[in-house]
Amino acid sequence: DGDSWSGLAFAASENKQYSTALQALSMRAKYLPETSGSYFLWATSYDNLHQPRQAEEYYRKFIAASGGKFPDQEWQAKQRLAVLGRTH
Repeated sequence: DGDSWSGLAFAASENKQYSTALQALSMRAKYLPETSGSYFLWATSYDNLHQPRQAEEYYRKFIAASGGKFPDQEWQAKQRLAVLGRTH
């Protein structure tokens, strides 16, 4: 189910298995709607895999969805967007 895929995505990300995290997020999306947390996992996974266009897309989605509820992660996302915007 979607919650299991969410757990796998989070665990994979924590263990720096970013490709596995993306696969789990893809499966999760079949069962559950995206959340600010899932957007952030997508973004950081793509970022760590050096896929800047996808990372930017998901950082932007995260910021739009988070609504000020996650200020630390929003700050991180904005910082990464600034860096990614200068690198390509």
